[in-house]
Amino acid sequence: MKKRATIKIFGGLGNQLFQYFFSKYLKNKYQFDIDYDFKWFLRKEFGNIKQNLLLKKLVNENFEDTQIYPLFNLRYLNRMSYPIKKFFNFFDFNYKYIFENDFEIKNIKSININKKVYFYGYWQKKEYVDSQKNIIKEIGKNLLRYAYNKNIYEEIIESNSIFIHIRRGDYLNKKNYRRFGNICTEDYYLQAIKFFLKNYYFSNLQFFIFSNDKEWSKNFIMQNFSKVQGKFKIIYGKDPLEDLALMSICKNSIIANSSFSWWGVKLNEKKEIVISPSKWINKNIKNIDLIYDSWLKINNKGEII
Repeated sequence: MKKRATIKIFGGLGNQLFQYFFSKYLKNKYQFDIDYDFKWFLRKEFGNIKQNLLLKKLVNENFEDTQIYPLFNLRYLNRMSYPIKKFFNFFDFNYKYIFENDFEIKNIKSININKKVYFYGYWQKKEYVDSQKNIIKEIGKNLLRYAYNKNIYEEIIESNSIFIHIRRGDYLNKKNYRRFGNICTEDYYLQAIKFFLKNYYFSNLQFFIFSNDKEWSKNFIMQNFSKVQGKFKIIYGKDPLEDLALMSICKNSIIANSSFSWWGVKLNEKKEIVISPSKWINKNIKNIDLIYDSWLKINNKGEII
């Protein structure tokens, strides 16, 4: 009897891609049949941000939304302790719910195949992505259709281009700041930019800034790099697909601790230099593993480590 798994798809484009790659990892390595639950996108908004199901525009697959109605609110159950989750799992005779924080992939073979399995999480690990190289190429190719701004596209192609991703906005609220704040600090960005200016200034260098706080980004550049401000261009796009497409064709990267800029690197692995924060999150979470050894890492004090 073949195992069947349902993957909950939710969040922004970066999260959707990680969840999709995890599904392919389960299918190709452990022979699961896969269903998807897209009902999260029927919600009006996430916080103050409306998120759209963009994954379907990037993959060559006909999705069907599985009609699953869990007995419990999984968002709240996910916050409970493992014994409580185990207790609730006992009462659902159709599904076994697996939450990312309680799960290790090495234990997957012990899953009871008499129940369908419902996976709830972000699944942000290099391991789940790196083995799917054909899918990376497919999505990277499909993504380029959304590089609508041909002038910016040509500037990126013709220069020694570096994308800078600055994520503020939702990262500044109290809950997210505890998890993601004080990592990609001003000192982080100052050191990363200075690294390129010092070592590659005469190589037709051009920075392209992608941010959900464009006014802050503009002021940051004016205050710190006014003498070379011509080397910086803020991208005023409103389409995540277009932003990601343009990021992916840049030759170098200064990323934030954000899944969105991670994919800006991953969907074009010809990047020459990638600068990343030295850690991704303030909590020690074993299920997040995204920083490669080959990347140049800078901490929140602006120190290269």
